[in-house]
Amino acid sequence: MNFFGMGPMELAVILVIALIIFGPGKLPEIGAAIGRSIRDFRAATRELTSEFEETIREVETTATEVKGTAREVGETTRTVLAEAQTTTRSAVAEPKADQAPAPATAPANPAVPIVTVDRTPEDPAPPEANTSQPVSNTPTKADPLADLASFGAVLDETAPPRS
Repeated sequence: MNFFGMGPMELAVILVIALIIFGPGKLPEIGAAIGRSIRDFRAATRELTSEFEETIREVETTATEVKGTAREVGETTRTVLAEAQTTTRSAVAEPKADQAPAPATAPANPAVPIVTVDRTPEDPAPPEANTSQPVSNTPTKADPLADLASFGAVLDETAPPRS
């Protein structure tokens, strides 16, 4: 039998030393005090263990409730997302009357006459035709739309021919 890692011989030596030091009259009192201390220690240990187990049960219950709530939120989110996707698909599928093409993309009114200006050689060339200055695509105060000049060529190519 091992008691706190000590065999029977070690325990006998300790009891003999205690008998010599305290005497036979005090030894039963000391034994009773040690017994009470051990009993109180075990009761406190049991109480702490039961409190820990109760706390663990409460945490597990709370965790289960949180998981259930998270599951409900996930299901609600999926439902709302499905409804939003259905609404979006139906909105994209049905044409709206207010989504007519913009006037800039509409064909020109054929009833409006096209005005052309004939230039004679003595007329000065327009400022765009002046080749003495290098052409720059950087906007300046004088020409804030210089960076859009390349779009003019694209628009001229796609414009309907004038008759």
